Amino acid sequence: MKPDRILIIDDEPDILYLFEMILTRHEFFVQTADSFDSAVSILKTALIPFDLILSDIKMPGVSGVELLPIVKSMMPTTPVVLVTGYPTLETSMVALRQGAFDYLMKPVTETELMRVVHMGIRHKHLLDSKVSLENDLIESESRYRTIVEDQTDLICRFNTNGVLSFINKAYRQFFSLQTEQSDPPFFFLFTNTSVNESIISQIQSLTIERPIITFEHKMKSETDQDLYYHWQIRALFSSDAHFLEYQAVGRDITDHKRVEDMLKLSSTQANQATKAKSRFIANMSHEIRTPLNGIIAMVSLLSETNLSRDQKDFLYVLKSSADSLLETINDILDYSKIEADALILEKIPFDLYGLIQKVLLMLCPKAEEKDIELIFLYNENCSTWFVGDPTRIRQIITNLVGNAIKFTHKGHVLLKVNFPQTDTDECLLQVSVEDTGIGIDSEQLNHIFMEYSQADFSISRRFGGTGLGLPISKRLIEKMNGHLDVLSEMNKGSIFVFSIPLSTMGDIPEAFQSPVIQPFNKPAHVLIVMKYPITAQIIQHYLMGWNLSSEICHTGNKAISLISSAKEMQQPFTFIFIDDHLEDTNGIVLFKQIRSIQAEIKCILFVPFSKRGGINELLKRGVSAVLNTPIDKFELYHILSRLIYPSNELTSTLNYSFIDQGLNLPLDTPLPLIHALDNLHILLVEDNMSNLQAMKWMITNLGCIVDTAIHGKAAVELITQNGKIYDLILMDMHMPEMDGLQATRVIREWEEKIKQERNRSMDSCKAMPIIAITASVLREDCDVCIQQGMNDVIIKPVSKKDLFDLIQKWCVTSTHTQQSSSQLDSSKKIKQTNSQIESYPVFNQHETLERYDGEESLMLEIIHTFIENVPTQLNDLQNAITTGEMRTISEKAHAIKGGASYVGASQIQHIAYEIELSAKTSKTHSFSANIESLTKAIELFRNHFKNNVT
Repeated sequence: MKPDRILIIDDEPDILYLFEMILTRHEFFVQTADSFDSAVSILKTALIPFDLILSDIKMPGVSGVELLPIVKSMMPTTPVVLVTGYPTLETSMVALRQGAFDYLMKPVTETELMRVVHMGIRHKHLLDSKVSLENDLIESESRYRTIVEDQTDLICRFNTNGVLSFINKAYRQFFSLQTEQSDPPFFFLFTNTSVNESIISQIQSLTIERPIITFEHKMKSETDQDLYYHWQIRALFSSDAHFLEYQAVGRDITDHKRVEDMLKLSSTQANQATKAKSRFIANMSHEIRTPLNGIIAMVSLLSETNLSRDQKDFLYVLKSSADSLLETINDILDYSKIEADALILEKIPFDLYGLIQKVLLMLCPKAEEKDIELIFLYNENCSTWFVGDPTRIRQIITNLVGNAIKFTHKGHVLLKVNFPQTDTDECLLQVSVEDTGIGIDSEQLNHIFMEYSQADFSISRRFGGTGLGLPISKRLIEKMNGHLDVLSEMNKGSIFVFSIPLSTMGDIPEAFQSPVIQPFNKPAHVLIVMKYPITAQIIQHYLMGWNLSSEICHTGNKAISLISSAKEMQQPFTFIFIDDHLEDTNGIVLFKQIRSIQAEIKCILFVPFSKRGGINELLKRGVSAVLNTPIDKFELYHILSRLIYPSNELTSTLNYSFIDQGLNLPLDTPLPLIHALDNLHILLVEDNMSNLQAMKWMITNLGCIVDTAIHGKAAVELITQNGKIYDLILMDMHMPEMDGLQATRVIREWEEKIKQERNRSMDSCKAMPIIAITASVLREDCDVCIQQGMNDVIIKPVSKKDLFDLIQKWCVTSTHTQQSSSQLDSSKKIKQTNSQIESYPVFNQHETLERYDGEESLMLEIIHTFIENVPTQLNDLQNAITTGEMRTISEKAHAIKGGASYVGASQIQHIAYEIELSAKTSKTHSFSANIESLTKAIELFRNHFKNNVT
């Protein structure tokens, strides 16, 4: 007699081995399959049907239930026993209805296994012998009830009135129901008045098309603990669609709910920690920006004085270091804001073309240092005005172009702006930055957008940087619903492309409209002498569109040859465009040579932005015009218009870039605005004497008249008691007597009172613009300033350009928006370690004198001011320590530290910092020793100044 054949299917080798060992020992012929596919393959190739199939119900990607119809089609009478470790009513019913013979629940004992195996094989033999199917159905129903009875879920059936017709053991025990009781039990929903009646209504509305509802419900245990159950209620119908009864399954999800609550709590705590970290970083940024304000302000002032070559070199290093520190601060704070989802994007009108020009002008000195061609291509048929966040777009472009310059040793960096067609009302901005730099390995491309990393650590060491530029850019682009892509090849370069949707701007202010470019109707022949071929080709492309013919060469010798030949052929050039930095000569030398050949030729000299200071001298030598690179096509068109049509007065109405080496004004400043700041009356409110003097100097140099106040109370008295009206008020936020917010509220109340006294409808009683000066960069802090009546916020450190832009915005431009400026979104933290105070000099005379451009009288004036004020500040600090007011201690120490930084009192500066730090961290034990050290340091500084300063 041949042994019965059994197929075992399970993806766990241990189960396969166990079942095979047991069944082989009982003299069965056993075949195994470790996956669904291998099982199907065995079934297809089997010549003799199996007498029984044991299959795991859960296998990778499939369910054992899916095997049932396949077995049924191939071996109709072969029984299938499903093995599971997680039986549920739903899967049980589906499996049995699909033709499963039985269930085995893991762990399976040998007795149970053999019982089911023998039963299954006997069932096979009975089917083969055409035994009545009715007995098998009865046995299957019995097995179903056994499975249901053993379930830990609460299972029951009930009629439309809620009377139970069947309950399993778990349901009976949970509700303490007796097996036999006089009154029929009800499904709990029909007796529990705390349950929403709408659920009962939903149960009664179930149909054959919508037979199931699910919901969660809180219940009480016998020990009065809260339990959560997930219920599924199904309406059962007969084969002819008549309603029979309801079936309900309740599963305990209390543990799941508790885990869910813990996750929510953890998420809340994590968000709070992230916000706390952002606040800490912002506070650190505040502390760093305050001394940086003095550094950058003094650098700006020194740059406008007569300097020796060595002094210029020293100043360049100082400015580079300060800019690098500020850039690092900005990157870290930006990333912190993005991480905390605290970054808010603006939607304001802006000039995209002008924005990019400013970015390139800022970066072109770096490109010039490396002799890299910096090129800008803008689709000239497209608008330049859009609505979006110009600050963030500028930041992204600065990061991408800055990186391209950093990692390129020779060749070019090309910035292209396009606007692909879209099916939406929005305009799609596409910007690509292409370089011929070192490139990125394909394996490293996956890491360049990770935080705090570059392509590899060696690159970090060679080129520096925080590794946050690209991650920040990517996150910003994604926040603007755009995407960033990169293509790169080692030693050949990289291309970064980002696309973001922008809204187009309707009516553009007439004063800021770009000039209308039309082809010239007067012929002109141009010779383009450019070192870089791509730049020459771009210029030629512009000229072709303006109906001007041109030729290109790249050396001075070739230019002389072409000019001589053209003159001999009586087809002389009208204009010559000369690159100041050719391989074989410079622009001025070549210009002189050309004028000796053709005196009437008009020359436009292209000079690097770093050499913009010598324009007047070049014009005196006979050069017709001087333009900076990278080339501004509108500026080039305007120059040519003036030269081709010298008598046409219309050309004077075009906006024209203004360059002033003294003011360092924005390059797109319209001519009418150059002298608009003259005689404006400005009130500067600042308690730090060093900052006050530096900012007053800068504002005065802009042509304004400046009044000063050392705290908010003094500013209020100037206005409310003396009746002074100012064109602009610059208000520091943290001051003694009365802070900036309090002063602003008082001034606004006074203005409203005056307006009501004169005439409620008088438009002439306009509020004075009040600008907050702060080192805080958190948006919520800046928003408070606006909410309290201020018009704008300027972030320390403040440069002369910042002041010019701000004053021009609020005092010259005819319309203003009551929103904070875009300077609110940058900052970073820098760790500051404790130092040995003794290692710092009492007074750094050399560096302090250099800070004031060798003007000893100015230095002495500021030092005198500091020495006069610091005893009072020290006394205030000691009183605050006596009363234990930590915030006041921190503020007083901060004021001493700021003043000391401007006068080179290094010991005082660092001791004051230690006290400020101790106050912020509530470490009071060090106050006594620090005050003693600070008193000695102040006395040492005073004596040193008295005896040694010459």
